[in-house]
Amino acid sequence: MTVKQVFLQLGGQQHHEYKKQKHESAVYQEGSISSALLAWGVSGGSLQLLRETLDEVPPSFQVEDDLDLSDLNLRQCRRKICDGHYTAVVRVLTSSGIAPYSVSTLVALQDKHPVASSPSLPSLSVDHHPLVASSAVVLDMIRSFPRGTSCGRDGFRAQHLLDCLGSDVVAISDELIASISRVVNLFLEGRCPPVLGEYIASAPLTPLVKPGGGIRPIAVGTIWRRLVSKVGACLVGPSLSGYFAGLQFGVGVSGGGEVIPHALNRLVEARGGDVGLSMLLADFQNAFNLIRETFDLSLQAWYLDDGTIVGDTLVVGKVLELILEDGPRYGLNLNVDKTGVFWPSEDPRRRHPGVFPPSIARPLRGVTVLGGPVSTCPVFGSELVAKRVTRTIALMDSVARIEDPQCELLLLRACTGISKLYFALRTCSPSVFGSARLSFDAALRSSLEHIVTASGPGFRDWQWRLATFPFHLGGLGVYAVGDVVHYAFLASRLHSADLQARLLRPSGIVVAGPTFDDALRVFNEAIGSDFSRPCPACSRVFADDIFGDHAVSCTRTIGVKHHHNLVRDTLSDICYRSGILVGKEVDIRLIDGHGGPLRLADLLLYSWDRGRDVCVDLTGSSPLTQTGLADFVPGQVVADVAQRKCAKYRDFYTAAGYGFLPFSFSSLGELDSDAIALLKRIQKFSVSQDAGARIYGLDVKFWGVESLKKIFGVVGKFIKSDDATFHKNFLGFSRLLIEVEIG
Repeated sequence: MTVKQVFLQLGGQQHHEYKKQKHESAVYQEGSISSALLAWGVSGGSLQLLRETLDEVPPSFQVEDDLDLSDLNLRQCRRKICDGHYTAVVRVLTSSGIAPYSVSTLVALQDKHPVASSPSLPSLSVDHHPLVASSAVVLDMIRSFPRGTSCGRDGFRAQHLLDCLGSDVVAISDELIASISRVVNLFLEGRCPPVLGEYIASAPLTPLVKPGGGIRPIAVGTIWRRLVSKVGACLVGPSLSGYFAGLQFGVGVSGGGEVIPHALNRLVEARGGDVGLSMLLADFQNAFNLIRETFDLSLQAWYLDDGTIVGDTLVVGKVLELILEDGPRYGLNLNVDKTGVFWPSEDPRRRHPGVFPPSIARPLRGVTVLGGPVSTCPVFGSELVAKRVTRTIALMDSVARIEDPQCELLLLRACTGISKLYFALRTCSPSVFGSARLSFDAALRSSLEHIVTASGPGFRDWQWRLATFPFHLGGLGVYAVGDVVHYAFLASRLHSADLQARLLRPSGIVVAGPTFDDALRVFNEAIGSDFSRPCPACSRVFADDIFGDHAVSCTRTIGVKHHHNLVRDTLSDICYRSGILVGKEVDIRLIDGHGGPLRLADLLLYSWDRGRDVCVDLTGSSPLTQTGLADFVPGQVVADVAQRKCAKYRDFYTAAGYGFLPFSFSSLGELDSDAIALLKRIQKFSVSQDAGARIYGLDVKFWGVESLKKIFGVVGKFIKSDDATFHKNFLGFSRLLIEVEIG
């Protein structure tokens, strides 16, 4: 607890100053630290520091009367930019300010957060040990705080901890993190003193004014309480994954906020005409525990306290009835304002008495789930997107008031441009962005023109297109909606495909749906991948090559090194350097079953199989050209290709006295078992080779056996040469067996 008490005192006295007051701030901070350390050395000084901190009243700040709200926001924005808190700049720009200190504000806060008695913990015996966090876990959780994380009532920030653990004080960082870990474990054991626990767990309310009126209370707890919560969640999270799997997508699920709208839209597209279905949108806490395996539902998904349930109308009505009856016993109260029933096809049973409460919302065109539209009505999605684009354009106009081109460009790239629309781009059908896309791109071009030329001449179409390129291509890295609208949607759908399949399994829906197919078609056309057209190089049509692998591997494309030839040349070079007699593109004059000549052997390994020459047939393939990617099995493509090659060619080569070996590889680096066996044998052959003597640059006219006998006779007694050397079939090098006396 000693480290905890010191940090509370230092945090409470530390007042943040900006660049122009850094010197005064440093002097004040050093004095505060020195006074605290002196008090710490006195008997009872640590407790006195704690009492002073608890009794400390936060300073009140007066707002300049001569500045309006927009000017105050602008001033605060510049300060946030100097601190590097770029995401906070957006919140400040759109802030409506803090509600005035008045009786009406206090009443509004009390209405939203009524006074209640302190909770009492049950006196139950715990039959397991408390959580224990290592120093490494505590350090990771400290580093996980976002930059600019606000402080609690003690004024202590996560950045203070990070500064204390920085490289400048590396000598004491290990000892310090060990002390912090002991404090965290003390809290996890439940041994925090009550007088301190009330302070640590409390959070003052800041009444922010909503843009549409009313107040929004913001509670910011202390860093210590948040750190302990982070550590506890990190320790118990892995054990809860199985309990929440397939139901709760709000924590620890990548793309969880996108998978639910995608799955719902696929379900609505496939079964929107089913009159007997209904969708219930509920807002509870942990209500998924009530209906985990009780009802036969088409879909059930929860994102924290927001639930979406789809099933037969009467079954969904029973689900709502269960939550209304049993929910209060678990502290679950229905939020009527956020609860509704929807399905594209109207079911008359929804109007029957007792099925749904009469006051429940019943939208007709569509609903918004986690910020994404779920509807079959294009107008509904277009209106939602238009509202978001309008707000984003207003935000870009506000950024222009900063009057700093570098800061404006930074904010435009990071958090005020297309980044404000990324969620909509990823969850909404590209078809709903029609006019909104044009409006946003026009506003983005105007903002870039203001930054680059101060709205003057010289910013034409060419400059506009160049500005939307990434930095490494000479652009400004500011993307237009028209460039990414289809790509963003497809990326989100494919990224969460497994989670969607899990959600949709009870409904039996496996097809991607027309929205995905249309987006993929437009995207392929935009990048010039129309697979119904023949390849311009070889005139062949590859209808199943939806990922365009053929475009980068066509043997007749000028300037493209064919993957097949690259692997062939590499394998030939490996054999050569290992001392293996090998020929490349060898014509062995074989005739197929129709009387036509077989193509050249990719590689011919001389005397490889007990004196028999073996033809190696190389074949490259891409697993991505399959049509059934849902059943993708790693290594299956290369195995299938090897089997087809053996069935097609092995009998012809065997009848002619040659061996046949398929060497099948994929664009993902997979190898067939025969290819792996060949490489292992080559490696073994290379390691086991005897030491030899070589002469480089010897004219080929001296490659006769008699000449080689005389040349290598100085080394030892000539025994024999191999067939390739005798017949001069391979001109890479000659091989002779020579007996050499040792010693």
